Amino acid sequence: MKQILLALLASACTTGCTLPLSTTAYNQHEGYHAINATYTAGRTGAVLRKYPKVFTPILKNVRVGDTLYVHGRINHDWYVVRRSGKKYFAPYRDIYAFSIADIVARPQLDSFAVQLTPIPLLAE
Repeated sequence: MKQILLALLASACTTGCTLPLSTTAYNQHEGYHAINATYTAGRTGAVLRKYPKVFTPILKNVRVGDTLYVHGRINHDWYVVRRSGKKYFAPYRDIYAFSIADIVARPQLDSFAVQLTPIPLLAE
């Protein structure tokens, strides 16, 4: 009974609230822009959904700093991402276009290796 009600609610939301997009039809959308890069989840993590603009998230366990493979961007609000071999939609505000691997740690200089410029002394 619960599954039937959830299916009816999901179909009502997808047909009444949003464009009828499925995960297989993401590349036929007229506003699709291919990205194919690894992005990072934002400050609160990312919430993945099977259909955009549907209020029930599918995957909530994408934590802060997790990397996501982004296929493309449908419009200015939704990314198409791949997680665990499946395609999902993620809001634009939850994903950042850099990865932790892009941030290169600079080596710390040794205090003995630092060459200080000589300061001229005042003439006596």
